[in-house]
Amino acid sequence: MENVIDNIIAFSFDGKHKEIIKSLNFLCHRNIHASYNEQRR
Repeated sequence: MENVIDNIIAFSFDGKHKEIIKSLNFLCHRNIHASYNEQRR
């Protein structure tokens, strides 16, 4: 998982991709929180 995040961060320095990265990060965080909450039940 850290690899993916490192790649996203490195990729985001390219200004063209900043908006894509923002939405990707949002989706990733939302999915992580969702699966985390599922595991806690």
